[in-house]
Amino acid sequence: MTGAVRNVQNCYYLISHHNTVLYEDPESGQLRHAAFEIAPLNLLLEFEGSRGRLCSRGHLSSEPSSTAQSVGQLELRNGGVDFDCQIESFADDTVGIRVAGQYISADSDGLVRNNRDWCKDWERYHLIRPDTIDGIGLLRRHLWLSHDTRDILSLAPSAGEGKQTRNGEVIDLRREIDFGPARFRPAGSCASLLCESSGSAYGNLPQRLHIVGGQGAIHCFSRFQPMVYFCVYGSDSYFECLRLSLLSLETHGRYDGTVGVACDRPASDVMKYVPKAFQDRLIVSPAPKERGYFNRYYIDHGLYDDYQPILYVDIDIIFDCPVKDLLIEILLQRQVCCATETRGLEDLAGRSPRDWPDYPGNYFGRYLYAADSEFPATAVLGNSGEIGFDSIARVQTVNELVRAIARRQTPELLKIFGDQPILNYVLHRTGLGNHELLDRYRRLARRLEDAPPEERRGLVHFYLASGAEDVSAKSSMMATYLESLDRSSGTSKNGSIAPNARGPS
Repeated sequence: MTGAVRNVQNCYYLISHHNTVLYEDPESGQLRHAAFEIAPLNLLLEFEGSRGRLCSRGHLSSEPSSTAQSVGQLELRNGGVDFDCQIESFADDTVGIRVAGQYISADSDGLVRNNRDWCKDWERYHLIRPDTIDGIGLLRRHLWLSHDTRDILSLAPSAGEGKQTRNGEVIDLRREIDFGPARFRPAGSCASLLCESSGSAYGNLPQRLHIVGGQGAIHCFSRFQPMVYFCVYGSDSYFECLRLSLLSLETHGRYDGTVGVACDRPASDVMKYVPKAFQDRLIVSPAPKERGYFNRYYIDHGLYDDYQPILYVDIDIIFDCPVKDLLIEILLQRQVCCATETRGLEDLAGRSPRDWPDYPGNYFGRYLYAADSEFPATAVLGNSGEIGFDSIARVQTVNELVRAIARRQTPELLKIFGDQPILNYVLHRTGLGNHELLDRYRRLARRLEDAPPEERRGLVHFYLASGAEDVSAKSSMMATYLESLDRSSGTSKNGSIAPNARGPS
């Protein structure tokens, strides 16, 4: 009665009257039932019409198994069998399963027996598709962003900052489940949960999940597992900037996700610059000094693949209010977000790169546009100090193109103008760039007067003395601004922006 799955489209898990899942005990070979959170998901009912058989999901043997009866108990035994179960369907969409004239019953002691002449509650089962069970498991294991309400949700009993559904109660697989704005019924033959992956080798987890409600309405959710990462190398003054940026990310950014640091020092040396709150969720990777600014484009090491969204920031950035809304916005975009310097360079903004002066223009890609026969009418003035994207798969092509173009430039040109013009050119030519979102959250500052604390909106980029061997002046300015945030009345006790402070527009 038990064998390897042949056609998963005709296979279902069995949910008992007790809201338990039937499974095969791997030690005894007997069939049992237990709560969804406990039972191994290894037993399916495969059937066509009124005939069926029980199947082992993931069965590795080429020879199917069958069951033998011992005092009404079901045990696995080797031997090939075809459909040997009689399936009876009922008006409430449950089924009864009969073997050798006896019904299979999920008994109160956790065992599954086939010793019943009748088919009442304990002998009837709800059918749930494997992809639905898998989807429910994903809803329990991860946090999800609702595209409808922008709430962070989870079916897990404890979801951290996320809002839990049904107050952490045990999930009843026989009833409708509420998940944010979506309501779906797990049992049945129709697909309710559809996973969307990146379609690439990056990441083992789905990016999005679509829930089809009872009336056919589709609700979209994105897995929310954020990453903020930095690249740092050189003197201690650069690492002091990193410390201040991370401190602001914790205290004013209210960030509780994972942090990545690419650096030219061992992880043990980096720890003294990392706030304690981040030390147990820190990923350290190498950033050779000779790569310079291009270290931020070498994230194909696999360490970030399962995270989304991902925000890269320079170490000279102070977070001055919670970053959750910014991360949500990045996750909802299917583009690579890049901030700009438009507000500080109005004389270049809106003009064709053909009309840019060479020196300032080359910082934004003029020399690359000039070599392109399809010269753009206008081009944005992107700043590579903040780059946000929903997944590694999204930025994969951009990073590869940036590195490929950089290899064709002279060292002198790269030393002067860095990576920024290449990123701007790639985002323009691929059409993948979003140059509006990050500008709503970031302010550029060369002086403290450029960033009044009462006008905070997310990030302040202190972009003075970039490229110097010592950036103590920069770290001192960052520290002063961070101290002013602590004193500012623009932040309420819970860290949110007070009504008199200006948030993202």
